[in-house]
Amino acid sequence: RLAVVAALGFPLTLALALLGEEREWPPATRHLTVRGGLLGLTLFFFAWPGVERRHEAIRYLQVSAALHLCVAFLPFLGRRETLAFWQYNRRLFLGFLRAWLFSNVLFVGIAIALGALDKLFGVDVESSVYFRIWLVIALLGNTWIFLAAVPERLAGLEGDPEYPRGLKVFSQYILTPLVFTYLVILLAYLVKILVGGEWPSGWIGWLVGSVAVTGLLGFLLVHPLRSDPGEAWIRTYARWLFIGLIPAALMLLVAFWKRILPYGLTEPRVLGLLLGLWLLGIAVLFTVRSGTGIRIIPSSLAVLLLLTVYGPIS
Repeated sequence: RLAVVAALGFPLTLALALLGEEREWPPATRHLTVRGGLLGLTLFFFAWPGVERRHEAIRYLQVSAALHLCVAFLPFLGRRETLAFWQYNRRLFLGFLRAWLFSNVLFVGIAIALGALDKLFGVDVESSVYFRIWLVIALLGNTWIFLAAVPERLAGLEGDPEYPRGLKVFSQYILTPLVFTYLVILLAYLVKILVGGEWPSGWIGWLVGSVAVTGLLGFLLVHPLRSDPGEAWIRTYARWLFIGLIPAALMLLVAFWKRILPYGLTEPRVLGLLLGLWLLGIAVLFTVRSGTGIRIIPSSLAVLLLLTVYGPIS
């Protein structure tokens, strides 16, 4: 319990540190802010009994996801959204992928070396050693590699026109076809429901979740290119993506409601309903106002997750 709660300190202190640096707070204020965050983490430690019960594990995952989302938007809180916000998150995204790749290669390399010592030279390597090495690499090595991607001055990113071509290729030729394939399947299933008069299957939640994650990721990755006259496909993609997400979110809500009526409320069903309502709200917002800033996506989701950790809608 101590270890997993302490792991929340990585995104929490990073978000608070970046907020203080971006606002140019004096050192004393920055230290006080971080200590306040650690105090809140301490209170969560005493209020949270551990992962043994499913609803407590869900509660932990909510806090973890919300804190990671705070890293994405908290340094820009209260300021006008500019290209710097996207460039900052682009660096975090690529830094995360790089850290994941480097850490896994490092662990596999060390594990092979230890396995060779064990099998070829008879050196007794206990199985727990592999887990400890993975823990050190995951918590320390992976974190340091990731932090190297965090830019020194976030305000200086506003005039940065860099856009990796690999992101565009990944979004246009991999994510976009997947998203439209999912949307076509959902549309066909919606027609089947309306014609046959049957309730949507519970399995639809996985498909809606897939189209939401891949669709929003693709939308965010190509967002700076929306104003480019030569990239008209991006505007078409964004328009039909959010239009398609509206019936998808509605089918998801109906599927959850179908199970709540006869079987009652459970923690995953409540969270599923709330996330379905959030997805519906985001889809309607970007359909009606296509020029809405992208910061609303991570910030609203983080607020929803934190508000539902404890309290009447938890």
